[in-house]
Amino acid sequence: MGRRKDREKAAKRTANQPAWERFSAEMQGLSSIEAAKSLAAKPPAQDTYTLQLYAHLQQFIDGGFTRPTGAEPKEGRLYRDFFRNISSELPAAQRARAAEELSAWLGEM
Repeated sequence: MGRRKDREKAAKRTANQPAWERFSAEMQGLSSIEAAKSLAAKPPAQDTYTLQLYAHLQQFIDGGFTRPTGAEPKEGRLYRDFFRNISSELPAAQRARAAEELSAWLGEM
């Protein structure tokens, strides 16, 4: 039973890889909060995994740059890099709180 589940998880990861690669590339190109909001509002596909990625990005922004429920650490690493790019847009108190949240989730900033 364990091997079957492992194979199913591996197949799911493989199926999700193109969506992840596209999302990752789009995230790396973001340089403003407005650009991120625009990206989150227009997912390129309607499959569950893609919608989840874009919903998590929206939650990250709307939640004041805190961890979205169910987000994976690899998403967090993208959010941390994005946060570093846009942190100067934020008030100092919000910037400090968000940096603390990200550090608690992913380790040191």
